[in-house]
Amino acid sequence: MNGFSGRLVLVVAFGATAGLLFGFARRLLFRYLRELTTRAPIPPASAPIEKEHAGEIHIYRQPAYADGLRAYTVLLDGKTVGAVLPGETCTVIAREGSHVVKLTIDWCESNPMTVEALPGFPQRLTVRSNLRGLRLALGLWYVAFARKSYLSLKYSGQGQWYRT
Repeated sequence: MNGFSGRLVLVVAFGATAGLLFGFARRLLFRYLRELTTRAPIPPASAPIEKEHAGEIHIYRQPAYADGLRAYTVLLDGKTVGAVLPGETCTVIAREGSHVVKLTIDWCESNPMTVEALPGFPQRLTVRSNLRGLRLALGLWYVAFARKSYLSLKYSGQGQWYRT
């Protein structure tokens, strides 16, 4: 094999790899942009909740580079109840009692957290992406193998607003 054919093989292999990566990145970009313009409507609650028998759950999303253009979906007892963008708060009105809160983005999710909804005592949660700092380089690892720890959901307290 002479030097020209060896270089030709390298150029073809590099071109094929670059083409595959470009196609994958293009599909992800189009999916993100499509999601920004067309979101699935949040289903209405089945029955109105009386104010005296309802509690509030406030979910604050810390801003970050990872998923900065996308919204996290808020699940309450396995049902979609809202979405939260970076730096914003989603308020969920829930019946009095114990509820499981979880946030998702595509197939990745946060740790489920049990929250007690009480009238007059709003519960405060904070969610953030685990892809911060040097962990940004581990994005594919989190998506492929650690999808259930992609997001971090923490209890922030009652009453005053705490941002952790």
